Amino acid sequence: MKIKSLVFSLLMLAFVTSKSQEIKLSDSLLNYTFKTPQDKSISLASFKGSIVLVEFWASWDIPSRKNHVELLKIYQEYLDKKFKSAKRFNIVSISLDVNPKHHKLAVSKDGMIWKNIVCDFKGWESPWVDIFKIKMLPQNFLLDGNGKVIAQDLWYEELEKQLRALQ
Repeated sequence: MKIKSLVFSLLMLAFVTSKSQEIKLSDSLLNYTFKTPQDKSISLASFKGSIVLVEFWASWDIPSRKNHVELLKIYQEYLDKKFKSAKRFNIVSISLDVNPKHHKLAVSKDGMIWKNIVCDFKGWESPWVDIFKIKMLPQNFLLDGNGKVIAQDLWYEELEKQLRALQ
């Protein structure tokens, strides 16, 4: 009887795991809420009406850190620009750091002046890794004014091209 129970449990686990889907273009991400290191809640729904880049990164990841140099330029250029279907541009950065000191230092050194910086200090054990199917860093999702994914994994030139097209 224990073997049947174990087999049934494993089958159920496999079924539930297989139901977890990757985020695709046109998926809405408005129902996600994150906590900042200061324990403030950031809901993607609060950005409805804005173009939002949801960015995953870590202080120990060199490509993520280099990407922040370019993101800072884009943020400063597009923050107050008007778009066809949105009133502004914003960035939500979700860190996979485990060390608060390293995280804080990276935010400062990288000049991350946007206020929406999230970290639960669980690293790759963060539930966001599974929910967003994060397999590498940096990784990102560009959302339209309705919170729907319109592009993902954009680097500087591609992101700037997308933002220009949305104006």
